[in-house]
Amino acid sequence: MHRLARGLAAFLALALVAALLRRAARGPTRVRPLESPRAAAALAQGSVAMAVQRSAPAVVGVTAVTAAAVPGGGLLLTAEGSGFVVDPRGGILTSASLVRGAQRIVVRLHRGLALAAVGVRLDRRRDVALLQVRPGGRLPTLPLGSPAAPAAGTYVVSLGDAGATLGVVSSGARGVAVAGGRPLALLQTDAPLLRGNVGGPLLDVAGRVVGMATFSISGGQGIGFAVPAGEIRAALKELT
Repeated sequence: MHRLARGLAAFLALALVAALLRRAARGPTRVRPLESPRAAAALAQGSVAMAVQRSAPAVVGVTAVTAAAVPGGGLLLTAEGSGFVVDPRGGILTSASLVRGAQRIVVRLHRGLALAAVGVRLDRRRDVALLQVRPGGRLPTLPLGSPAAPAAGTYVVSLGDAGATLGVVSSGARGVAVAGGRPLALLQTDAPLLRGNVGGPLLDVAGRVVGMATFSISGGQGIGFAVPAGEIRAALKELT
């Protein structure tokens, strides 16, 4: 029995050595990633949801009221859009195209309070407007992202009064004439820009503002454009 046991142990040892030699000949063992594509997608979705939840309190609704003359009297026209707070004392950015020429502008805060804009400054060339309201307290703000345009394929969220939509940056250097001005390098995205989200932020998954929704192309397969953060920064510097 002892002799048989010693023989079996020797056989197993030789088999183990042979297996180790075969594995070494095949090269280093590949390490599988811990996250499957489904797990990675779930993680990205969670990041987007968290970014929306954190950013929503600083996003506002904007209503611009304009009087129009018509035969037999006057008519009040309203345009609905969005904006976002950049100054806790009541500074709000939105689209200049949305509020240009308006006789009255109403801002609806996230908590439901409606305030009239007491100041409006426009940068028509960049399609950026700075509104001022008197909130009676400090408001939550959104941070502006890097002046450098995000790379193509970067996930972005269009957030506004009409809701949130998800997409990617398709291009960051499309020259488009805004409001009849000189061509401006706009971000192109396939994130659907809902009508009520014009003037609202385009966010990365960290909740930073990488752009401001300005317009979409009707029938353009969901193609939308946003003023990039670098141009927003330049406009804000000129308007303050």
